[in-house]
Amino acid sequence: MRNTKGKPAKRQESILDHKPTSADLAYRRTANMILYWSTILFLTLMNVLIALVLTPFLFASETPQLYLMMVIFGLLFGYIFNLLITRIEFLERHHHFFAAIFIPLIAIITILTIISSIDHIASILNITISQDPKITVLVYGAAFMLPYTLGRIKEIHK
Repeated sequence: MRNTKGKPAKRQESILDHKPTSADLAYRRTANMILYWSTILFLTLMNVLIALVLTPFLFASETPQLYLMMVIFGLLFGYIFNLLITRIEFLERHHHFFAAIFIPLIAIITILTIISSIDHIASILNITISQDPKITVLVYGAAFMLPYTLGRIKEIHK
């Protein structure tokens, strides 16, 4: 659909030349804060879900397969975390700091809780688990933080 009179082109130019008003910026800032907190909540819930999903695998998996699953899930959620947090406008330094501390902390606490409950269940069922909970949590935490850390390093060296 081509208009030879140039009206669509002028309209596009006027849209591009539009300077945002303070009301526009306030709306964007509010929308971005809602997105930020929704992202924090989403990632917290996903970490709990991942821990619950991984629970049966702690009984059935050998150590290398468990660590591989932890790395894959950690990288996946770390990438989602990095993508969402770095794409939100109007975030200040303290927002990044809070997110960088809170989300991995929740992930580690959730996994530690599940692993300790697994140890309790294993003792009741008289099953031995060969995985060390501390190493499992460190593997997941490191994999989770890797995309965010690399993104911040890349941003610093621009």
